[in-house]
Amino acid sequence: MKKERILAIGLIFIISSLTISCTNEKYLEKIGNVTVYDREKAYQGYNLYQVSTTNKAALIDMQGRVLHYWTIEGPKVNLSVSTATIHIWPSDEGKLLFIILGFGFGEVEWNSSRIFFKNVSAHHDIRLLDNKTIMLLTSKERVVQDGELNVPVKDDFLTFSDRYGKISDSVSLIDIISKKIPLHDLLNFSGKYYSRAKPPLDVLHINKAMALERDYSSLLKKGRILFSARNFHMIGLIDRQNWTLVWSWGHEYLDGQHSPEPLENGHILIFDDGIKFRNYSRVIEMDPETGKIVWNYTSEPKKDFHSYIMGWVQKLPNGNILVTEAKKGRVFELDKDKKIVWEYYTPINNKTGNNSDVYRMTRISKEEAQKFGFRI
Repeated sequence: MKKERILAIGLIFIISSLTISCTNEKYLEKIGNVTVYDREKAYQGYNLYQVSTTNKAALIDMQGRVLHYWTIEGPKVNLSVSTATIHIWPSDEGKLLFIILGFGFGEVEWNSSRIFFKNVSAHHDIRLLDNKTIMLLTSKERVVQDGELNVPVKDDFLTFSDRYGKISDSVSLIDIISKKIPLHDLLNFSGKYYSRAKPPLDVLHINKAMALERDYSSLLKKGRILFSARNFHMIGLIDRQNWTLVWSWGHEYLDGQHSPEPLENGHILIFDDGIKFRNYSRVIEMDPETGKIVWNYTSEPKKDFHSYIMGWVQKLPNGNILVTEAKKGRVFELDKDKKIVWEYYTPINNKTGNNSDVYRMTRISKEEAQKFGFRI
């Protein structure tokens, strides 16, 4: 009788455990909608992105189910975080670095408690270079001299801080780039295509800057900074040893691009938006040694794939490419045959009736999740 009771209790426990497990999986909150999922061909992992029109960053699984939320709090200023543009990047121990566009940068714990916040005009990109140094993009207004003209501009800076937001250095990208490309040419192009009703002139509009973590080729060397200057339709490499522009490409080929990504073969993958001269986007792979485009992706018809601003690409370990079509709130994964093997749409924005914008989505492997300290 005693054995039967123990067995019965054991069976109840097992059944209860199975029920709880299934219930948790079934009722995990979903955000957005996964419309394509080829389990065999898609690269398995987790997906990290900032949920537009909210102050949350989400880690979702391949079916769009939320595994974790971070809540990102802004400073005590007149700021509606729910409508602010927030950029995020994983750091370590489950933490997230973040930028609130134009207001500042900071870091939050896994449980969303804020470690620090620094008020500065931060934008677009933030990275952890090592355990002690943060690199981010900032901007400020200044006046540059073009011949006899004093021109008010918005300059972008590579800014470096410690893990608590104490800034140690800030380097002007206009100053670096204009040593190789005449300042007049920079001002003339952005003035023609990106002038505003009122100054200052947004000359470069840097939308990505990453320090290469290792050598990819004789050109793509460890420590060099790969960047994208949207308003000059150019990507380039900066040597941090002497702050010089050592290579640039794209002014005659690109159209408001984002997200240059170094590849194992020494090439660069780019999301080319189509902001001024094309009514469609494309993903291209180019060889920096020859300057030639060696691969490209467009949809059919071409206009069906178009994010005229924002956008992101990521080469995955299995050779697939994750593409963020930002303005449509769509992220899709291409296999080597350019077939869509995973597709996700963000939640509907109640104000517009359209899918919410998504600036970038990053696929994170299980090994990377452990490295970043994600507790899942």
